Amino acid sequence: MDIKDLEVEEENTKFRSFKGHLKIIVFILAIAFSIFQLTIIYYPVNTVQLRIIHLMFGLVLIFTLVPAIKSKKTSPITISVDLALITLSLISCFYIAKESVQLSSERLGYYNSFDIFASIVLLILVIEATRRILGWALPIISILFILYALFGFLIPGRLGNAGFSFERISTSVSLWTEGILGTPLGVSASYVTLFVIFAVFLQRTGAGQFFIDLALSVFGRFRGGPAKVAVIASSLFGSISGSAVANVAGTGTLTIPLMKRNGFSKYDAAGVEAVSSSGGQLMPPIMGASAFIMAEILGLPYSMIILAALIPAILYYTSVFISVDFKAIKMGLKGIPKSQLPSFRKTFKKGWHLSTPLIILIYLLAFEGTSPGKAAFWAIVSSVLVTMFRKNTRMSLKEILSALQKGAYSALEIVAVCACAGIVIGIFTLTGLGLKFSGIIIEFSQGSLILLLILTMIACLIAGMGVPTVAAYLIVAVLVAPALVRIGIQPIAAHLFVFYFAIISAITPPVALASYVAAGISGSNPFKTSIKAFKLGLAAFIIPFMFVYNPTLIFEGQPIEILVGFTTAIFGVTLLSGSLEGYYYFFGIIKKWLRVVLFVASITLIHPNVYTDLVGAAFLLIFAIVVMVKRKISSNNQDFNGTDSGFTK
Repeated sequence: MDIKDLEVEEENTKFRSFKGHLKIIVFILAIAFSIFQLTIIYYPVNTVQLRIIHLMFGLVLIFTLVPAIKSKKTSPITISVDLALITLSLISCFYIAKESVQLSSERLGYYNSFDIFASIVLLILVIEATRRILGWALPIISILFILYALFGFLIPGRLGNAGFSFERISTSVSLWTEGILGTPLGVSASYVTLFVIFAVFLQRTGAGQFFIDLALSVFGRFRGGPAKVAVIASSLFGSISGSAVANVAGTGTLTIPLMKRNGFSKYDAAGVEAVSSSGGQLMPPIMGASAFIMAEILGLPYSMIILAALIPAILYYTSVFISVDFKAIKMGLKGIPKSQLPSFRKTFKKGWHLSTPLIILIYLLAFEGTSPGKAAFWAIVSSVLVTMFRKNTRMSLKEILSALQKGAYSALEIVAVCACAGIVIGIFTLTGLGLKFSGIIIEFSQGSLILLLILTMIACLIAGMGVPTVAAYLIVAVLVAPALVRIGIQPIAAHLFVFYFAIISAITPPVALASYVAAGISGSNPFKTSIKAFKLGLAAFIIPFMFVYNPTLIFEGQPIEILVGFTTAIFGVTLLSGSLEGYYYFFGIIKKWLRVVLFVASITLIHPNVYTDLVGAAFLLIFAIVVMVKRKISSNNQDFNGTDSGFTK
């Protein structure tokens, strides 16, 4: 690698930028990665070879694009280190791919010195690659678990272990399909990367902008219009991106300035965008890597995960939308003038065809039972074909190759996090920590379901601090989800519960990645923004408890039961949002003690029981009577303006 062939982009960019022959080589390498992922759909290789080749591409690209020290991208020492790591990545991965059959049969547990060397090298490479592209959080967690396996004999009680040699740890974690090469990396290699590539192609077609313009044309004219556009656009865009941070970056650059101009404070604008974007991973059909891994762990078709997640996603966005509406009413905000909005008819006519790839994807997954990999493959093909209908959207060969390159780059974080999370899972398997921890947490909860759920929620929020959703989900899914299943919760409900809070961790202080990105766009303080987002999304924290206690919300039950459960849940969520915002339709601004009454009414209506529904209805009736009496008294003394119930703080 010649320093003359290396140019650096702006200081705040993550990747190096190349010129000359190196630029062509890196370009070809990235495209080869994407083409490999497309090819294996119809020309598969064995499990270990697929995963190790997938990892090899990821490691080589990460060490090529992300320097060891970001401030010294062109330093000769930095480049020498990177070249050494690239070489070691190629050697170790090629060796494991070549010896994959023997490693999983004849030499399983009886490894030679070359096997041990390759396993140690791969372990170190994965940790370093993850550090470079994601930061220190997940690598530190992995190192702590390795230390636990090494020195577990020093820990008294049930959490201790016999202690394992570093040789045993490295071979178990690096060479088995229950560690680095385990289910998470397998899912990444089999279809998650294809969905990432599809998301890039779909955005290149202009579908992302089409969804934003469509939301603007429909909701922009209503009170607090820009905030409502953020909610709707983020739900649509998030279903494409499958990432809270990418969602904020994709829609926030438009919606946050619009909200600020409309009258929202910079904190409100950033908070609304962070909460709206974080829920994007809940919205089918593309729900991020975690949902695919969940399907693999549970042994269920991905279409069942989509179906189970649908009502919780609707409830999430209903709570956010209603909260935004209440806030806009209280602040007296108006919509965007119609003259400044795109025409719905023109927008739809111009871009309706861009949604075709998503429709094809949903059809293949939900109605044809096509595997996620093949569905993503044909969705990518269709995303290229639909651009051919219009001259202004038609993708050239250069644009197609550029999309393949960006798709490979976008997949690198997923590759790293799945491989590094595999280290943690490998340690769980080796030491039996998962079963031990599940037993302990069940004993601690003393059979109390609500206490166990609260402990699981806390574990998810802590695990999600500063790490991607997939890492938080995997760690807690292995540690705590088995405990939920053991006490009788349906496996899909248990894993969705963990998945949900792993997502919400992106807006939960003190480390809230989605809030921090939104704060950067808004120009607000990151921590204060995360507090604002947390308050705005507080109603969403109740929803996972709802579908655990009421499985009809994940389509478990008869159609009439599902309909009744959904109806009461929607009503309960709107009441909950009103109690938290201090405003509700027809009643105006609500005094604090009446907010408590409304809160109790909402919680009892949310709980799936006829008696609690009756209690909730009674509380709601009390609330309505008190408000009407107060309003009558107020109207006798002063004219009622229709927006204030006359008993504000």
